[in-house]
Amino acid sequence: MKKVFWIIIAILIVILYSASKYNDYIVKKYGLEEPKSIVLNAKLSKTETLLIIKNNDVFDYDNVTLKLNDDYKLNVTKIPAGKYYNARIFDFSNSNSERFTFDKKPKELTLIFDYCGEYALAKWKLE
Repeated sequence: MKKVFWIIIAILIVILYSASKYNDYIVKKYGLEEPKSIVLNAKLSKTETLLIIKNNDVFDYDNVTLKLNDDYKLNVTKIPAGKYYNARIFDFSNSNSERFTFDKKPKELTLIFDYCGEYALAKWKLE
């Protein structure tokens, strides 16, 4: 009787393990899992040619990507805690290395960086 019980337990463990691995495979294959995000306490002000970001958090923002209108990016090494970063609008470029110009209107700015394996995000409408 004990032998049958342990065989059933072993079969259940194999089934559960296989189901878990199959679920991981499906999630990775089809990109079904949403990444987790952390809301930042960053503030934005702007002039005609500058986007001024203040890091109001107690930690640095390292390896930052700033996205302007989703098409133009600017990589920033660090925005220290409690400090400002001045991003010149003309320093943003798209995948073809074309710079953002006066004939385009900045509509949205997104700040993204990796924080402990999750992505941290702040987003502003500029219109």
